[in-house]
Amino acid sequence: MAHEDLEVAEENFERERHPAAVYQAELSAQKAIKALISALGFEPGKTHHPTLVLRALVRGGLVNLNEDAMRAIEEAVSYAMVL
Repeated sequence: MAHEDLEVAEENFERERHPAAVYQAELSAQKAIKALISALGFEPGKTHHPTLVLRALVRGGLVNLNEDAMRAIEEAVSYAMVL
């Protein structure tokens, strides 16, 4: 679903529908972060701020992955927070 939302965001951007593109990109990011939370074995819950949930899991020491994976998670969170 995140991938589909991203495709719609790209289509909207190409058609210069910028507000719709940003909205769809934000939905895509939220769904991708929720998928990541689930893949790590946690329930993301019903929230429009899954980046805060993931960041709390990481900072709380509940997510312990290798350095490269942790860097990738932080990068994903930082990009998602922009939206």
